[in-house]
Amino acid sequence: MRYFLIGFMGSGKSTLGKQLAHYLNIDFYDLDHYIEQNTQKTIEQIFKKESENAFRTYETQYLHEIVNKTENAVIATGGGTPCYNNNIEYMLENGIVIYLKHNAHTLAQRIIASKTVRPLVQQYHKNELIRWIEEKIMQREPYYSKANLIINASNIHPSLLIQYLKQLGFN
Repeated sequence: MRYFLIGFMGSGKSTLGKQLAHYLNIDFYDLDHYIEQNTQKTIEQIFKKESENAFRTYETQYLHEIVNKTENAVIATGGGTPCYNNNIEYMLENGIVIYLKHNAHTLAQRIIASKTVRPLVQQYHKNELIRWIEEKIMQREPYYSKANLIINASNIHPSLLIQYLKQLGFN
C-alpha cells in the first residue's frame, strides 16, 4: 500500500512520513528531496533559474516515477503537489491520501522555526506569512479535502495514525 502525505509546507509530512514508514517497515520517499537528487538542483535553484511551473512539472514527473517503482511506501509530497496536474486524483487512484491539517498560525511558527529553505515564503515577516498561508490554504483546501483521511496533525504519533487507518479499514 502507498500512503501519500499531503498538507501545507511545515505540516510535518516528512517528519511523520519517516516515522510512519519505519513503523510500517516500508520505504519512505520525500518528493522534494527526490526531485533534488534527480535534477541535481535544489528546489530554490529550480524556482530561481527555471520557474515554479518547471518545479510543478518535476513534481508530477517524479511522483509518477516513485509510484511506478514501488508498491509499498510512504510518500511525503510538496505542499502544492496535490493542486497541480491532476496529482490529487492520481494519488487517490494509487494509494491512501492523508491530509495533515494545521491552522495558519501553527504553520507560520513551524516554518519560521524550520531551518529548511522555502523559496515561496522567504520574503515574508510573521504577520504577512500568516496572511499568505491563510490565502494559500483557502486556494488549496478543495484539493486537500479530497484526501481519504484528514487529521489534525498536532502532535500525532505514527501509531495513532496506524490505528486510524485500521479503524477505517485500510491495511
